[in-house]
Amino acid sequence: MESVTPDGNTVDEIMLRGNTVMSGYLKDLKATKEALRGGWLRSGDLAVKHPDNYIDRSEGPVERYNHIWGREHKDS
Repeated sequence: MESVTPDGNTVDEIMLRGNTVMSGYLKDLKATKEALRGGWLRSGDLAVKHPDNYIDRSEGPVERYNHIWGREHKDS
């Protein structure tokens, strides 16, 4: 994952790279070029990285087998 300044204030896009990241969209070169730049997958999700390395997304839960909420929901 591309590193952002861990100050709890800097908002940046989450970008991923690695052998488990997709290589592109099937038969959609335009979408592939928009999503993959310089080997990085641009997720479109905005996030803030805190000094303790906790990464908090700007909107809603992360969709996985269940909902994973950001820090503001976890602490409430």
